[in-house]
Amino acid sequence: MRFGIVRAVAVGAATLVLALTPPTAWTQPKKLVFWTHWEQNPEFNKFYETRGKDFAQKSGYEVQVVTVPYQGYEAKYLAALVGKSGAPDIFMGMTHHWCGQYDFCDRMPADLAKTWDDSLPKYMLAVGKWKGVRYGTPIEHGNFQQMYVNTETFKKAGLDPDKPPKTLDDWLAAMKKLTVLDAKGEPTQVGFALRHKGHPVGIADKFLPFAHAYGARMLSPDLERATGFANSPEMVAALQFYADLVQKHKVASLVFPTPEDAFGQKRAATIFRESWYFG
Repeated sequence: MRFGIVRAVAVGAATLVLALTPPTAWTQPKKLVFWTHWEQNPEFNKFYETRGKDFAQKSGYEVQVVTVPYQGYEAKYLAALVGKSGAPDIFMGMTHHWCGQYDFCDRMPADLAKTWDDSLPKYMLAVGKWKGVRYGTPIEHGNFQQMYVNTETFKKAGLDPDKPPKTLDDWLAAMKKLTVLDAKGEPTQVGFALRHKGHPVGIADKFLPFAHAYGARMLSPDLERATGFANSPEMVAALQFYADLVQKHKVASLVFPTPEDAFGQKRAATIFRESWYFG
């Protein structure tokens, strides 16, 4: 039986999904191959190696953990899963993508599905399911965006990092105080480093806090329809506010590197990143 770990973007968490291998696979060496595309989380991946060794002692099945580079991982997944050659037994990805858009997942056996459904917190029950069928298990328990602030930069600008802004108006005013412009009017230090390149999911993730602040949503609650949601007046207003950060207010810049790099270099006072970033 092939397993796959799939990320459920709708609630920002990851899940484990199943897919069947041909009967001939059982004649091969007793090994399960796990693909993870989280190269930015080496400590997280080591956990699977450790648990894999424990599983091998109990089951006799060796677990091989393979880290697939995040950049371009989808092409490698597609090539392996479509061709059914060299495909992993377990993989990390997105439920709606690999089990919905594509049909690479097997539903979880009923006994395992019941174990997870009986054990998961209620707010996590939908993670790992597609159209009511469980294909996988959550592995993050809610990976949400949160704002990270450089306390030193805040204090230097006369702001109290222990009393962060609570409204977008107050936040924008603070970003202006945290931004330093050169003689040409271009920022050398920005209040906010926005995600403007990389994986589309990551770019969208960092924008969602602004969309949600405007009451916008990407999809209908049943995840079936984008029309009327992704292009709603609230979403348009949120996107305009986001664009103005760069073009009008100049508290963000497309010239700056990735947010975490700019933040680490103290060239950005605030960024949005997932909850695991703290570690």
